[in-house]
Amino acid sequence: MNPSPHNLEKPPQPLPTPAFAGDGVLPPSRGFPAPPPPPPRLRRLARFAIPAFITFCLAVAATAWHRGKQARIIIVNECQDHLPALSLFVGGQSYTVPPLDPEASYRWVIPDNTAPSPVSLRTPDIPGSPSWNWDSPPIPPNSGSRIILHLWDDGSVDVSSNRSVWADLSGE
Repeated sequence: MNPSPHNLEKPPQPLPTPAFAGDGVLPPSRGFPAPPPPPPRLRRLARFAIPAFITFCLAVAATAWHRGKQARIIIVNECQDHLPALSLFVGGQSYTVPPLDPEASYRWVIPDNTAPSPVSLRTPDIPGSPSWNWDSPPIPPNSGSRIILHLWDDGSVDVSSNRSVWADLSGE
């Protein structure tokens, strides 16, 4: 006990004991009161915002998963000049790639309704200009493959390929 010689009207108070982890919950301090509860408007907003945020995240994940399963061909013009229109042949169908400026690229998604088939890239025969011809092995349309074709001035084609993260995670 701590006697208080200055104030005889107030009974002596015990000294506070130090609190250690595991001693239980400390009583609230008068110097630091608990914060007031949030206003009702903020609580209503939180009730709307949290489900909306979760829905948004699920929509983004579903879109990324769908796009990650698509097979794509990416054509990059590494030439000094404009690239003429190219033709892509997939599953017996012909598709036209528009002319490309230098260092421009074009992305093309293999249609979902095609069977696994080889992809062929052809250029029109223009006298005095290089022609690019490339054939791939059969590619399933939902494989998540990314085939990148770099077309050079001398008519060569550098090919690199990879798979999307989503296709690798799904184990297909």
